[in-house]
Amino acid sequence: MEDSKRLIAKMTEEMGKPIIKQLKEQVLEISTGFPWLLKKYCAHIIKLVKAGHKQTEIYETGMQLEDLFEEELNSLDEVLREFFERLINFLPATYYEITETFDDTDLHYKLTALQGAHRLIRLTGKTYDTYNDVLKEYVKTGKILISKKYIMRLQPQGVLTFLKAVIDNDWRSTDDIIKGNNKYQRGSVYNRINELKRLELIEGSHKSFTVNSSAIKAYQDGALNELLNATFKKNALTKIISNSLFIKKTLNIEEVKNILKEEMSFIEASDSTWTNYARIYCAWLKVSGIVISKQDTISLVGRSADINPTSIDGDYVPTIYITQLERFLLILGSFEGAVNIKEVAKKMGRSSSNGMIAGAEFLNLIQFHSRGVVELNDSGREFCIMTKDNKTEWVKTKILALRYVNEYLERINQGVNGITAFELFVKEIGYENEWNETTVKWKHKLLRNWLSYSKLI
Repeated sequence: MEDSKRLIAKMTEEMGKPIIKQLKEQVLEISTGFPWLLKKYCAHIIKLVKAGHKQTEIYETGMQLEDLFEEELNSLDEVLREFFERLINFLPATYYEITETFDDTDLHYKLTALQGAHRLIRLTGKTYDTYNDVLKEYVKTGKILISKKYIMRLQPQGVLTFLKAVIDNDWRSTDDIIKGNNKYQRGSVYNRINELKRLELIEGSHKSFTVNSSAIKAYQDGALNELLNATFKKNALTKIISNSLFIKKTLNIEEVKNILKEEMSFIEASDSTWTNYARIYCAWLKVSGIVISKQDTISLVGRSADINPTSIDGDYVPTIYITQLERFLLILGSFEGAVNIKEVAKKMGRSSSNGMIAGAEFLNLIQFHSRGVVELNDSGREFCIMTKDNKTEWVKTKILALRYVNEYLERINQGVNGITAFELFVKEIGYENEWNETTVKWKHKLLRNWLSYSKLI
């Protein structure tokens, strides 16, 4: 938080005016845990303010990381963008390796432009690479593979009713909505659009937006709640709350409020407002089918496959070597249909399969039929027959979606020793008294195994 405060103070100095509360909270919410991202947002806002944009206008656009990346890519001319999209698949690489692959006559110019004027790649020693792997994966897949952390400020009923109206009326901008429609005020439209962007249900800004095809299909199929379930499970706050529920079984509104206040400490709000945020977040968790609620108390619906009681920040921490997990999946696939976990453990000569179950669940390769009865899902069967490269990409995509992994890799790139970087997270989550030195070293060793398998280290 101290680094964040310094950056915000520097931005205020550069703009010549203080940053408004709503915009500051929005920037910190989007970039929490990622110093490189906070720097980019601060630089972006300074540029917009100096160009004459009002801070309220910047806030109302509800800009997300995808928008920031797109803005960077759109700054490239057609030739340079086409080259960058080809290049991205071969990075990291040395200049010699690049010349072996590309025969562009203006190769040096293109690399210099991407590194200097546009700052989309960097040269470390003799190796070119993007400034972070999040951008690389976005250009390659169109997806942001980091765990976002955000609270909701509006109740689900009003937001989802608004979304249905947008789809039914084919609205594409705030002006479309306001025109001839007295139900919505411009400010409330902005707020609802921002909520829908957080939920990845629409893309664009209040000036021009489109509903994602997946959201339209889910609405038409009556499956919006199922789509929300998948979206909310990616929110790091949901993982933290679910992790607490896994251990404590139930949480009341006061406990949820305290979690939100601790995790989103940069948000300035009264205690009553935090209580309202907690009620709203619980309402979204209920609509999404993640929790059930009774008398201001929530509990998990059924068995959560996304929660591990010894996780970091609610995210999965490897519990088994990848090679052992691959063997587990092959043995599980040798059974016809669902099987009791104990049978799999017996065939593997182990007393327990819990570690392998946790890893397979994290990779979304198995499904439970009842307590202790499991089988490979469609992805699991496909994974077992994948090539080594495809397996590597599958695991890499999943592991990069973990916030703490991105922070760990960033610290490593900054020269921090691996075990030291891992110990920092153990302290940050308050597990230094839960995990002894041997446990920390073992968990770090398993994490390195997964990162090595994914070719991230």
